[in-house]
Amino acid sequence: GGAWWYNQNRDFRAMDNLEKEAGLTRPRRNDFNRLGGDLGGPVIKDKVFFYGAYQYQTRGLESASVGVVAPTANGLSTLSSLAANQSVRDILAQFPTASSADPSICTAASPPASCLVGGQPIELGTFQAAAPDFFNQHDFQINGDINMARQQLHLRFLYDRYRAPNINPSLPQAQFTGAQFNNNRKAIVNHVYTMTDRLVNDL
Repeated sequence: GGAWWYNQNRDFRAMDNLEKEAGLTRPRRNDFNRLGGDLGGPVIKDKVFFYGAYQYQTRGLESASVGVVAPTANGLSTLSSLAANQSVRDILAQFPTASSADPSICTAASPPASCLVGGQPIELGTFQAAAPDFFNQHDFQINGDINMARQQLHLRFLYDRYRAPNINPSLPQAQFTGAQFNNNRKAIVNHVYTMTDRLVNDL
């Protein structure tokens, strides 16, 4: 048998030029781990054998921030007052608000940073959201082999499990975030029968 562990993280690397220009004092988080082990050997000498292996992988990156145009609290209040019905107001309530108005977004002269909706000025600003970026994966394999004179039986079972967030890149909020997941299983049975020294049946 054996065991292994491969690790990579920000403590093992230097900052790149982009990170230096951004004013960071250390590299962004970039953690990756792959660890596992395997074990095998005879159960009955020369007749029954087994082998098993397991591996776990995980990666975590620093949250990726994106900027979107969003109404301020005052802007959202105005939009809600203009909504046709409660259903529209419920949808508007799901969206974030910018902390302050940004005069560069709209060109309306008065008031600044406003756009008109139904003739009403709407204050707009920039909202920064954080999006998680990671995955977790488990893999294992179990093998069994049986030798019976002229017959051999080979058994295999493989399994993997993958989990990661499915982020809306435009607005990575919890209510708009899903999940990516895969569960795969495969079983194999192989029978080999040596009928004669010249004839073999492999099923």
